[in-house]
Amino acid sequence: MILSEPQSFKMQAEFCAALSHEKRLQIIWLLQQDEYSVSELGSKLGISTPNVSQHLKILKNQNIIVDTKKGQQVYYHIANLKFLEGCVIIKEGITEMQLSKSQGLI
Repeated sequence: MILSEPQSFKMQAEFCAALSHEKRLQIIWLLQQDEYSVSELGSKLGISTPNVSQHLKILKNQNIIVDTKKGQQVYYHIANLKFLEGCVIIKEGITEMQLSKSQGLI
């Protein structure tokens, strides 16, 4: 399916909105290392399992993450590594801007 330009901008905006919470970004960072279950993510993030589930649902609805069932457990991982690359580039850009500001370059 080829998207028209307005459609693609709408989808990109919805995708970015799904990433607009610090806990969801932390989930993405964790999932770059390994796949995790809801309870494992909750433990690493220091938040409740229901709260993690809400964040995962938002990420999953935008196809940012996918799940795999292994026995009784469901594990989550990033659907496309380009999504992670985008997050890394944005984080690097923010770090560079902060460094430039602290050095009085901007």
